[in-house]
Amino acid sequence: MTISPLRLRPSRYLAVILLLIGLGGVISVWFLPLFWGAQSLLSLGIIGITWDAIGKYALLKSPDAWRGLRLNSQQQILLFNQHHERAIRLHADSVVTLHFVLLRFQFIHSPKPKWSSSWRHLIILPDACDADVFREWRVWLLWG
Repeated sequence: MTISPLRLRPSRYLAVILLLIGLGGVISVWFLPLFWGAQSLLSLGIIGITWDAIGKYALLKSPDAWRGLRLNSQQQILLFNQHHERAIRLHADSVVTLHFVLLRFQFIHSPKPKWSSSWRHLIILPDACDADVFREWRVWLLWG
């Protein structure tokens, strides 16, 4: 079965979701029983992390941001960005629904660092790619 490459584009929905999560974190910090200086520093940290996540994952501003998926001739999934592509192995708890795809994956031929998990995540929302290609990939991920 041939399947079209899934090319990601900036996702407004993901940007809004990440912004709401960051806003919730900032609001939660202000309910902590800390003095205002610590609350301000924690809030600035959350805002910075949120800004970075929106730029990298939702708006795809980073050169290292993943730009899409494709299948090779051995039916392996290849994840690519501006500079290179890497073969990945999907974990069984990846989620595929009508409204989003959450892939939990591991790079093939990549040594696991001792200080971190080797599993990575990628969320794909319908506004981040062509609707027909998104449908093809959902079907392939569910049944392929």
